[in-house]
Amino acid sequence: MLISPSLVRLKIDSLCREKHGAVRPRCRLRGIARSLSLHFVFGAGASYGAGGCLPSPPPLGPGLYPALQSSFAATWGSLPEKYASLYAAYYEDGMAAVWQEHSEWVPALMRDMAVFFARYRLDGHGNDCYSRLIKGLAANGRLDEADFATTNYECLFDEALTVAGRNVCYGPQPRVGWTTLWKLHGSCTFTVQGIKLQPGAAVYTSGATFHGNGIELIARTDVERYCATSGLYPCMSLYAPGKPNQMARAMIESMQLEWASRVAAEGIVVIIGLAPHPPDSHIWSRLASTPATLYYVGAEEPFAQWARANREGREARWLAPTFEASLPDLLALE
Repeated sequence: MLISPSLVRLKIDSLCREKHGAVRPRCRLRGIARSLSLHFVFGAGASYGAGGCLPSPPPLGPGLYPALQSSFAATWGSLPEKYASLYAAYYEDGMAAVWQEHSEWVPALMRDMAVFFARYRLDGHGNDCYSRLIKGLAANGRLDEADFATTNYECLFDEALTVAGRNVCYGPQPRVGWTTLWKLHGSCTFTVQGIKLQPGAAVYTSGATFHGNGIELIARTDVERYCATSGLYPCMSLYAPGKPNQMARAMIESMQLEWASRVAAEGIVVIIGLAPHPPDSHIWSRLASTPATLYYVGAEEPFAQWARANREGREARWLAPTFEASLPDLLALE
């Protein structure tokens, strides 16, 4: 069922979780005017480098396929050599080939991927970089002014917010008094609302899209049960070129558009652990064109190359190679 933009907005407005449920040298951020909007964008490198995570840091892109292969022998571990070698060389190429040639394999692979990412959780000590960033922003009086976006499927930052006593709104429209977190590529805890499909009840092609009546949030601890009893998979973009969406596509794209409109204004955008990848134009074209000042945490040279090619005449500043190393600067926001 294709739903109208108005219905998309009405449904997703309620997608909130209450708290109980030219590149410049490294610089200081001190003294930035509070009137400027403050946006954070997290990638896989943020969770990988955050620390304080169980059972281990979530893998970066090159380590994802080996981790899935060893964890799920019946699905990821039994792919034909043609596809296994593509995944091993570059994950997105493997996913693109399966999507185009064997889309009937995708639901089982994505269900197991959701189960994989749902296993990650904070260790509860509050020493991870996510929790320390939230505490620091709160202490500086900037947390209520900030919004956040992530491309990660897991829920480490979501958990850090709820532990800190914040109500989380997943957008696209912010909600007064709540912290906005746009999950630009979906989440292992997002499910299609209004569609029930038994396992094996249907085989669907790469062109099939399940909109339903919106997105329904489930608990991280319920993801494995959902995946074992549903013929659908959680609303997660495929980790393939363009990050296509099969589950709740209109919802995910609505989140992306609202986030893009927010970062299109003057302000500050802090990018942490998200490698420049221009083919993901829904993110990187927006970051290229924004008049906001960009601050980057991650490998310096790839960001420098991207900024030289895409940010001429606009501020783009590298801060530090890791999340941990960047915290003194990030927490100097006044």
